[in-house]
Amino acid sequence: MDVPTLVWCPRELVIEGRKYPVFSSCPYLSDSTGLQWTTACELDQLLKDFPERLTTFQPRRWVLENMTDEISAKKLLEIVFQEQVSL
Repeated sequence: MDVPTLVWCPRELVIEGRKYPVFSSCPYLSDSTGLQWTTACELDQLLKDFPERLTTFQPRRWVLENMTDEISAKKLLEIVFQEQVSL
């Protein structure tokens, strides 16, 4: 749909009193596909600046260049065959 994503990415989660570190809730997010935020203040600022930044995002283009089935399969095969050569 070519729509950038704003993703909440907390630094840690607290579940039933236990703290768990969060490394990323958006591992495939890039400058082309969207932005992450941690606090409500950050989100508020992102929303204020969003109209000005809208033209900098190209999520569909990024997905077509990096995440199609064909490209993902090629990357997987490269990893598999590279591992076999290393063994």
